[in-house]
Amino acid sequence: MNIQRVVIVILVLTMQSPLVKSQGFDWVYSWNSPFKTPTLFIGGYIGTGTSTETIGKNSFSEVVACCAFNDGTGKAFRVGFNAEYWILGDYSIQAQVGYASESMESRSESKPSTILVRENDRHVPKIMNRTYSLSNSGSTLDIGFIGKRRLFSTHVSIATGFSLSMIMPKSNETKVTTEYSLESSTIESKSYPTIIPDDNIIRSSVLIRPLIRCEYDLSLAKGIYAKPFIQTDYTINSRVTNSDPWRSLTIMGGIAFMFGS
Repeated sequence: MNIQRVVIVILVLTMQSPLVKSQGFDWVYSWNSPFKTPTLFIGGYIGTGTSTETIGKNSFSEVVACCAFNDGTGKAFRVGFNAEYWILGDYSIQAQVGYASESMESRSESKPSTILVRENDRHVPKIMNRTYSLSNSGSTLDIGFIGKRRLFSTHVSIATGFSLSMIMPKSNETKVTTEYSLESSTIESKSYPTIIPDDNIIRSSVLIRPLIRCEYDLSLAKGIYAKPFIQTDYTINSRVTNSDPWRSLTIMGGIAFMFGS
């Protein structure tokens, strides 16, 4: 009789476990007052990272005639709200909406030229170098859709999906700074920043970014968990709409906090 009771208890626990451990967390602290794991979680996320900017040689030729810019680097910051719905214990789907701020810089150098500089009451030939720095900053409204799978019944997950980044009106500023320097001269180098009118740059209104992310679900309390993550995403369409592309590869880290409902 005792063996039968033990078998029945084991079967009941086994049948109930998918209901109370939909994320792999054992949130049943007492069988006298069980806590059923919610399947829908709402929370917020924040992240920051760096980007590699691939710039075509004619990406800004319509507004900057000086030169072709090299590939650049940038910074990204993102914050927003997200929801995660667990379909099974190892699978979930996510949706997120948030704000993103991005900035980048690229440099180019023109060929040195010779000019005459007056020194000691006479004109002396000097080599002049010109360096151009292109900087751009802007903001987007991001909407993302992500599918996620836990690995080997651990709390490590791989997620993949895409986000749509909609350019916020009048948020972009593009600036070109020209720096002049003279070789072997006491004359200090000079910088001249020029803001490019945004109307002169034809931008894509929506950026499509496929993404892949590694997450770790960390239980904090009943129905609450944190998700540290590392993510990379890439803009498959160009940021500018002329003949040459300008695309971004971003790598970032962040954290989200999720609350069961």
